[in-house]
Amino acid sequence: MHDNFNICDLIVEKLKEKEQSVAWISRQVGCDGSDLRKMLKNNFHIHSELLLRISIALKEDFFVYYSEMVRANISHFAKHDDSKEVNFTRKTGENHPIKGVFA
Repeated sequence: MHDNFNICDLIVEKLKEKEQSVAWISRQVGCDGSDLRKMLKNNFHIHSELLLRISIALKEDFFVYYSEMVRANISHFAKHDDSKEVNFTRKTGENHPIKGVFA
């Protein structure tokens, strides 16, 4: 799993590996190329429906990265008292499995 991953970076990386362009993927998923290009360049959040279409077009399960984070965090928080609130902020220097994604 990628630490501190950014889904947009992973999509761009996969496009390069497959020698495909943003114009190509935008046609495959049915969205405006310039909007998708801005989204990927600026690391904007991607709606799950769009991520699903991108995953299918690139034949890559991008959701697995989130699933791995969920499993790691469930494991981490299971070691702590379940009656306490879960805090999704990361303290500086703390070795926290969320890796600042929710901060």
